[in-house]
Amino acid sequence: MLTIYRRHTEAQPSTGRKACPHVDDRFWKRCKCICWVQGNLPEGTPIRESLKTRSWEAAEAKVRQMMSPERSTPDKNISEAIHVYKEDAARRLSAATYRKYRYLLDGLQAYADSNGFKTMKQLTHERVREFRHTWKDKNRSAGKKLERLKSFFRMCLDSGWVERDPSRGIKIGDPEENPTLPFTDEQMQKILEACPDEWTRTFVLTMRYTGLRISDTALLTLDRFDGKRISLYQAKTKEWVFVPIPPVLQNALVKTPVRSHYYFLRGESTRLETVTDLWRRTLSKVFASAGIPNGHPHRFRDTFAIALLTDKQNPVSLETVSLLLGHSSIRITERHYRPFVKALQAKLEDEVMKVYAAPKLRRIK
Repeated sequence: MLTIYRRHTEAQPSTGRKACPHVDDRFWKRCKCICWVQGNLPEGTPIRESLKTRSWEAAEAKVRQMMSPERSTPDKNISEAIHVYKEDAARRLSAATYRKYRYLLDGLQAYADSNGFKTMKQLTHERVREFRHTWKDKNRSAGKKLERLKSFFRMCLDSGWVERDPSRGIKIGDPEENPTLPFTDEQMQKILEACPDEWTRTFVLTMRYTGLRISDTALLTLDRFDGKRISLYQAKTKEWVFVPIPPVLQNALVKTPVRSHYYFLRGESTRLETVTDLWRRTLSKVFASAGIPNGHPHRFRDTFAIALLTDKQNPVSLETVSLLLGHSSIRITERHYRPFVKALQAKLEDEVMKVYAAPKLRRIK
């Protein structure tokens, strides 16, 4: 059942606009305020939205069309919609990014199957919100995941498979910024001692002294190392980055046997997901053996960046670190590492002290 009502104009003293004289009667038909509708569609979907008309007759015609069993919106199967979106995403996204979309949509399919939902019309706002509550992700990860889910429903809306976006209005909340946690020198020593072999130790050194992501390190090829530096195409930012490395890593890479043109290839597959997952499992065992709480491969990247920014003799500028990390914008680098930039902190302190400085006396003729 759908109910038509008017949202009457309220008074705005700042603009001089007067209130509608029928503001207390939502069902008054003869004013020119916007018509709205509220209730449930025939399939049970709750709705409350503007009808985008001031005519009560036009609003009634729209509501009759909405209540008609022969509406234009097709009853699209959920699995078919997910399949179409996956095919489109596979063509336009990188393998690593597509993997995140695939995991999310597989989870949506599993949720629908477990609850007996077959068509897109059954994925109402309440049910999509319930699906979001099943996520274990927190903070920024949950926010990114919700963006991917909304992207899927936007395609469904544009394709005419849903009348309104069921993910609209769903929010995660303000994400808590997790502080950057580099490894200390003591922790790095424990990690290197916990490595089961020299090959794993070289992998750890490569991540520590290059700042490369685990996916880029796992598929490091022979032609990227010229004896003194590593050149790498950052898959995420699509830019070339050249990173000088210390002698300890130079010697380790020279001694590392190359397999199929790769330094750290695990098994026969060169598939990014497979190689990266294998190295993640290996590093998880190393962190556990070294007794490192919250050990994560990305912390090697943080350690590399902060070591450059906080060097006592020659601190590296934020702009240079941003280039070495392959960030698409220096704002990303600032967000993560600004507290560690001594030059910025010193400048901040100088500006504050200028306010408290005693004014100098000047002789006036």
